[in-house]
Amino acid sequence: QGNHMATLVSARHQLLETLQEMNLGPAPGSGLTLHDVSGVRDPRWSLLSGLMCFALAPNFAMHHSARKVVATGEPAQVHRSSVACTRNSYIFPQCGFVFEEKLRTKPWSVSIRSNTNVSPVQWLLFGCLGASYDSAQETVIVDGWLPMKGSFEVAVGLIALRGCLLKLIKMQTADP
Repeated sequence: QGNHMATLVSARHQLLETLQEMNLGPAPGSGLTLHDVSGVRDPRWSLLSGLMCFALAPNFAMHHSARKVVATGEPAQVHRSSVACTRNSYIFPQCGFVFEEKLRTKPWSVSIRSNTNVSPVQWLLFGCLGASYDSAQETVIVDGWLPMKGSFEVAVGLIALRGCLLKLIKMQTADP
């Protein structure tokens, strides 16, 4: 187990250094982590998580209980090897995940791997393919399977804002 911890610590330091070089992480030598900047979650980390929604769409999962999630409309689990999975704690800051890989681990079991915890707002802004409104239940149905309580006007506004953000991202990546 000591080798695993050393590998994780090394990977964490490499990731922090890379993010700092890209001006996305906390200042070098500050002793702060990506989730602890003046006691508030770093907005640059939130932006990076949102961009991961954009890159990994349509791979979105919603937390249900313990390791159980609903991934792109079907039951699944967060893979045991995920750093989001600890032995006894399954409390996540947000109820959503974007993931890179969905795999069948047993004939009756599906797991998601390489996942990042994201908020439903980040998903609406950067990843969803569309939304409809169920007026009877006052629920926004995202991507045809994900029910979210909330105003349809807010959901439509977020999805419309995404078009503007995509244009901005294209402009920035065309001439970094």
